Amino acid sequence: MSEVCTTKKERVYVGIDHSLTGTGVVLLDQDGCILEQKLIKTTSDQIDEKRMIDIIDGLSFIPKIVKLKCVYIEGPSYMSSGQAVLQMGALHYLIRIFLYRKKVKYKIIAPGSLKKFICGPGNGNAKKEFM
Repeated sequence: MSEVCTTKKERVYVGIDHSLTGTGVVLLDQDGCILEQKLIKTTSDQIDEKRMIDIIDGLSFIPKIVKLKCVYIEGPSYMSSGQAVLQMGALHYLIRIFLYRKKVKYKIIAPGSLKKFICGPGNGNAKKEFM
């Protein structure tokens, strides 16, 4: 996604499903049609700080999008546990700070609500590629 997305539609929306291993990004038009999508991958042999910098670098195109209406970010999972929770929380807030500093409007969507919206009724489970 090296070029800035432009569309003849009135609005562009961005969705971010963040993870240290693969952050999914999708651009949608006002009718919900996918304009572009990408997966920002990092590897576990990198230190966490480098992985997060690479993810932010991969998101740097967002403030340049013509007719950007809003960015939707998957919120933190409050039911998660383990060592990765700290890293995921740090990444979540790093993305929010990046967007805030660039004056990009964003909203946080609860993980369960997002997955149920995308996957339809049921348990809301889906692989990141589908999300």
